[in-house]
Order: sequence, then structure tokens, then C-alpha cells
Amino acid sequence: MSFRFHTNYYYHPYYGHVISRFVSRPYLFMHNRHRYYSIDGHFFRYEPGIGYVLVDMPYGYTFDFLPQGYQTVFINGYVYFRVGNLFFEYTDYGFSLVHYPERYYAYDDDYYYYDDYYE
Repeated sequence: MSFRFHTNYYYHPYYGHVISRFVSRPYLFMHNRHRYYSIDGHFFRYEPGIGYVLVDMPYGYTFDFLPQGYQTVFINGYVYFRVGNLFFEYTDYGFSLVHYPERYYAYDDDYYYYDDYYE
């Protein structure tokens, strides 16, 4: 976990991994009026008096909106929305976090997909 070596990191006996403050601005996501902060592919929730507590990846959660700067990508005919290294699908209720779409690979900062169906 990349954040463990940061000066603002500490381990809380009850809450677990905590960051007292972020070095750079995290992405903000809203789910059921709760704020989730994402940085480097990790999700955090703010606990007053404690800091930003690491939470499990909220796969299947539906977020009201995506932060600015998201990208629309088409993979094997399906539309996904990418924020950093996170992928979302649009549903009637909002944007749902999903696992990496099948056959999607990353190399450096350039994202592409490989489809060997026609080979």
C-alpha cells in the first residue's frame, strides 16, 4: 500500500489504516449522502477526530456523479467511464464501480484494449 510510507499515515487500533491529511487532492464520490475519497486506487471515509480511514473497494456501490476529468472509454462495444484506474458503468441510478473490464490492459499511462476475436 503506497500510502503506508507517507508522513501523514498511522495505524489506529480500531479503525485500521488512517491518513490524517492528503498530500494531493483526492477524487470525491458520493453514495447515500456519504463522502468517499479516492487516491491512488484506494478509498477512504472521513471520521471526525480520526482522519481518513481506509475502506474496502466499494464495488457495486452506485455514485451520484463522477468527478471532473473522467474519460469515456469503449471496450468490446460497452461504454465505461474511467477515473484514474477506476472503472464505472452507468445505470439508471448513477455510476457503479466495477472491476477492470475484460481484456483491458494498462501500459504506462496509455490505456488500450486487445480483442483477439478477429484473429
